[in-house]
Amino acid sequence: MVIEMLVQSTSDRLILLPALPDTYPAGELCGVRTRFGARMDLSWTDDGHATAVLRPTRDTRVDVRTGEGRTLTDGATPDPTETSAGTPVTLLDLTAGVDRVLTLRPR
Repeated sequence: MVIEMLVQSTSDRLILLPALPDTYPAGELCGVRTRFGARMDLSWTDDGHATAVLRPTRDTRVDVRTGEGRTLTDGATPDPTETSAGTPVTLLDLTAGVDRVLTLRPR
C-alpha cells in the first residue's frame, strides 16, 4: 500500500517517509489517521525536505523515526537518539488539541 510507504504508525511509534518511492519525488498526503490518535498531514519535496503536521486527539508519547537519509530539524523537538541499528529516534510528547509541526531535512 502506498500510504504505508509514506507513513507508518503504531500505538507508540511514527515513521515518516520510511520507503518513499522514486515515482513520488514530491507530494502531499492529507488527513491520515495514526494509530496513536492523531490526524496528520504530510508534504515532501524532491530536495529531501518534508513537513508533518500532527493533530492529536489525546495526550500520548510517541517515538518518531524518519526514513533513510532524513532527520527531524525543528527546535521544539528534542535531539534524536540512535537505536542499536543506527536509526535516529525522537521521543515526542503530544497534547490533545495542540498541533505539532515537524520538519525534516536531508541528513
